[in-house]
Amino acid sequence: MKKTQVKYIYNQGTIENNVVYAFLGIITLIMMSIFAYNNSPLVERLGEDGGIYLLMGKNLTQGGILYKSLFDHKGPIIFFINALPQLIIKGPFGVWCLEVICMFISVRVLYQLAYKLVKTPSAVLVPMIYLWGTCLFLAGGNYTEEFGNLFCILSLAIFINWIEDEKKELTSSQAYLLGVYLSLVFFMRPNNIALIAVVIGFIGIYTLKYMPNKASRYIVYGILGIVTISLPLFLYHFQQGNTLEMLNATILHNLKYCSEGITTMRRSVHLDSHFKRSIFFYLCISLYAFIRCKIYKDNLYTIFLGASTVVVLLSVVIGGREYIHYLVIAMPVVALASMLILKHATKDLKKFLGLRFNLVILVAIALMSYNCYSIGKPFERRSIIKDYKDQAKVLGAYIPEEERNQVFGYDVPAMWFYINDMMPCYNYFTMQSWMAKSDLAIEEGVNHFVTSQRPKWIVTYYEAAGNNHYLLNEIQEDYEKVAENSSGYLYRRKE
Repeated sequence: MKKTQVKYIYNQGTIENNVVYAFLGIITLIMMSIFAYNNSPLVERLGEDGGIYLLMGKNLTQGGILYKSLFDHKGPIIFFINALPQLIIKGPFGVWCLEVICMFISVRVLYQLAYKLVKTPSAVLVPMIYLWGTCLFLAGGNYTEEFGNLFCILSLAIFINWIEDEKKELTSSQAYLLGVYLSLVFFMRPNNIALIAVVIGFIGIYTLKYMPNKASRYIVYGILGIVTISLPLFLYHFQQGNTLEMLNATILHNLKYCSEGITTMRRSVHLDSHFKRSIFFYLCISLYAFIRCKIYKDNLYTIFLGASTVVVLLSVVIGGREYIHYLVIAMPVVALASMLILKHATKDLKKFLGLRFNLVILVAIALMSYNCYSIGKPFERRSIIKDYKDQAKVLGAYIPEEERNQVFGYDVPAMWFYINDMMPCYNYFTMQSWMAKSDLAIEEGVNHFVTSQRPKWIVTYYEAAGNNHYLLNEIQEDYEKVAENSSGYLYRRKE
């Protein structure tokens, strides 16, 4: 069988797809080694949120029950993602490998889509832009946004293949997969389904308008895809007796969290923040692509790009906080906008890319390399986290092996437990004062647990539980300080 080749203006004539994939694989590995530093073997910072997912994933591998053994306000899929690699490889390395695989699949699919539209070597710029931008917003990686993007891009692939098809017919398998992708992302974090929802809504409205006789088949297969993921999840949690806890974490607690965050965001006066500047850039590139599509009367792409830009932006903003990793879900839209800009490029831009392709790639690589040095800072990060790990292990060494299942943590990062190979004895095990801003019952539950169960050991991030005066009094009366360092304060119950 003849190999597919990418033909373009280049000194050596042609280049095969596998060479492009090898190039994308190499830069993906390098960028993820530096920017996915929470789990990367180059740094292994673990992270605040990433540490929670790692610890809860590890707890699952040891027979723990989600939300009852340990709780966090995310859907169950992110914890299964963190559990599966740890069944094979101890520590965060397996999860990092999964991150790299997901990113490589994403950039490969984006290249294939871009070449389908552009049909020039400049198509490789689209996955490079996506990889570059995503890594800048990754904040160490192992977030729901990062893993969810793979399924958003696969959904985008279904949309582009559908829109490029003259008949505009969706296959049964494509409808089914859209349902699967929607469920997978929803049960990580509902906010992240924005792009998939637009894909489904756009194709659905078009089908109802022009091919209503086929709509019912699409709906049936889409629902079947949703059920394929959601039914096993509900059965699993029903068998574990924690269905309500799962729904609370995935939906209700997330809504409270967003509501509290939006209230806080309204008071923000930092109009020049990096978060807002990034949103401005996102809107600019989308607007320019929108204008180019409008000029060329590419109406379907114009409408879809406009809808995607707005809905994804709302999904980012509704999070209620200026966390830079929220912007990761905007990168598939940036990738689509980049494709459309190249597809409908001006004559001057096409000529420049044709004659100066090598230079453009070299400049892009140079900029990515500079960001690796100026922003990534892997060795500086490694040094900082090594100091923290050493200090955490010093505190952990005070706790006898037989009492390591009797440790209660208050506001201490989840990675403290992960570093010391311990499991906390209460399901709300980290950042309780922060979570209590969205749900006051969390602080009440924490205080009740300490006073009724009186755990043998308490480790806190702030001395004597900080602003939790109830818990502070309990610690001062019934516990004695054993040690303290930069990783926290360790207390032992008085005999």
